[in-house]
Amino acid sequence: MSSEISEEALLSDSFDVFILDNYESALKHMDSMITKYPESPKKNEYILYKAICNLKLGKFDEALNDLDALEKDSNYNKDFYYYLIRGKVLYYLTKFEESKTALNKGLEMNKEKEYLFKDWIKKVEDELK
Repeated sequence: MSSEISEEALLSDSFDVFILDNYESALKHMDSMITKYPESPKKNEYILYKAICNLKLGKFDEALNDLDALEKDSNYNKDFYYYLIRGKVLYYLTKFEESKTALNKGLEMNKEKEYLFKDWIKKVEDELK
């Protein structure tokens, strides 16, 4: 019987610690999963989740590096949520024009989720005044 922890068990553990606001531990789980399962079809989800952990930890440059890695992956289909996270990271890096572009692109992709974007777009526009 193997003592190997499955990908699903690691993911479950990472969600547990994320919910408990232990973003450092969740980040370590994501790094472990990306390393341990480099061919996983969920790898890009793990990278996005890693970017969210870095955002929560105030590690904005690292979060942007994660997002840039996704940007370069031609197999990754960026959705509205990707652009929301990217817009927030860019805002905290005071890259307001880029932030606005990302947020507006995300909003265009899913207008039903306007409530996720409108406050952030307003914050960016206030900074641009």
